[in-house]
Amino acid sequence: MTHSYNQRPSIECRLILFAADTMQVLVVPTAEGWRLPHLPLPAASRSAETLSTAVRERFGLVSLQLAMIPDATGASFYAVHEIIATAEALPCQPSFAALNSIASDKLSDRESAIVFRIMKGEASEFGRFAKPGWLAGMFAKLGKRLNIDRLHMVHHLNCGVNFCLLSMVDSDGRKLWFKSVGEPNICEYAVTVELARRFPAYLPKILFTMPEWHGWMMEDVSGSPLSDSCSIHQCSQALAALAFMQQEMADYRNVLSASGANDWSYVRIFSLIDSFCEDAQSAMLAQTSIRSKSLATSELLELRRGIEDALDQLNGVGIPETLLHPDLGHGNVIATANGPVFLDWASASIGHPFLSAEQMLADLIRSAEIFEQSQATLRRGYAMQWRRFAPSVENLDKATALMPAVAAFVYAMMAWDASRHLPSSKDAWPIVRSMLRRTKRELEAKKELTS
Repeated sequence: MTHSYNQRPSIECRLILFAADTMQVLVVPTAEGWRLPHLPLPAASRSAETLSTAVRERFGLVSLQLAMIPDATGASFYAVHEIIATAEALPCQPSFAALNSIASDKLSDRESAIVFRIMKGEASEFGRFAKPGWLAGMFAKLGKRLNIDRLHMVHHLNCGVNFCLLSMVDSDGRKLWFKSVGEPNICEYAVTVELARRFPAYLPKILFTMPEWHGWMMEDVSGSPLSDSCSIHQCSQALAALAFMQQEMADYRNVLSASGANDWSYVRIFSLIDSFCEDAQSAMLAQTSIRSKSLATSELLELRRGIEDALDQLNGVGIPETLLHPDLGHGNVIATANGPVFLDWASASIGHPFLSAEQMLADLIRSAEIFEQSQATLRRGYAMQWRRFAPSVENLDKATALMPAVAAFVYAMMAWDASRHLPSSKDAWPIVRSMLRRTKRELEAKKELTS
């Protein structure tokens, strides 16, 4: 699941845009002499996409981001970009100079040493994509498997240590995507390749894989995000396709586990519940906003009892734990003329299948009123796909009624669990508080319906 708990403030990046053949960097004139270009990086933006777009628009150059280096203060960054091509027209003739000759924007000795190591391809701590020439090397290795001869069609969208996302257009006008993943999302490679092999209709077509990079090239999907479609039919199609994949994978949980899928089984949820509830109580006590009411300790205890009872009931319905996609919002379901296509399996997991359907519905309900009005029908339609696993329709109706509360609770737990690997686990507290308030509302709504 993709979480963004804190939106960092807008920062200014000093751009080190260099040509690998000359090892010189692009400079702009000032009254004090040459300096590095300064580019703003808005809050919550992808640095590679934002900065490479700015480089193309401002200088007419195509670049790849190799690394982001914080300066000595930690308040700004040096963005190191390799020039890989020239766009169709240069808005101005760029000037270049040796990095150590720039007087008005002098780097510290430490910063200069790091930048020179990156420019020479010797900074392995920044990952496999912090080396000049890596993209040209990949194209050369692939040979005729890719019909790409114009590097100016490449657009860098995201990067990190051993992580990269590129879009490009080949010489036939076909849009392609290259993605490579590292920790903590390394399982996305194996899961995506396996699911694309098993369910080619429901995942983008993979053209080739690079196992040594945990990378793959795939065709673009022609369609629009399901949340933009406002189509009940397309939503029903997506839920049916999701159920089909989940049922097919129910007997291959070992394959998912071996691929690195996350464990959100009943057993693990119960094993985490003590620690989670303890932190949830701390999160509620730390709330300072008065816009929403904090849950009292007694309310959290009652909520926990309700969820544990709901989980026990769900476990008795007979629906197997199987494939989960816990991030079916954010445009990760594409409605196409041939049916739904599912993207971004970075958070692939094993657990109760209804969790994924509920997460998809929650995103759709937020996006359009028509989905909110039809949620009961859509929810039951998905549940009926599981008829052969349940002893009765009544049991399916029970699972359907329980899932909104359980899904909100587990979503809160997922956010909390992911935050334990971040510098500050408290970053997840706002979403934990929000999801637990929703859990309480869903439990109360179910109680009213059955009373």
